[in-house]
Amino acid sequence: MKTAQQEIDERTKLAGNNKFELLLFRLGESPSTGRRELFGINVFKVREVLVMPTITALANSHEHLMGVANIRGQIIPVINLSAVVGCQPKKGHSILMVTEFGRTIQALR
Repeated sequence: MKTAQQEIDERTKLAGNNKFELLLFRLGESPSTGRRELFGINVFKVREVLVMPTITALANSHEHLMGVANIRGQIIPVINLSAVVGCQPKKGHSILMVTEFGRTIQALR
């Protein structure tokens, strides 16, 4: 049986190869077709997945920017990814995925 450290080391070694792991998720279903699309993100770009915190709305922001959330003392913009791709969540928004791209941190709802 592998230890947690051995599993972390194996995943870290993937960064130098052409292999990577994906976190797969669904955002809801398309209102026009009723299809539930499957999306994926490189696990190395995901900082954490957590229960939806309180989101503070921002005046005059983009329609897909829901606002900001205070996550572990850091103010992070929250993007409504389901609205961006045109999906309607069946059970509402209950999960937040915090990601890091190009030295910027954002949360996807």
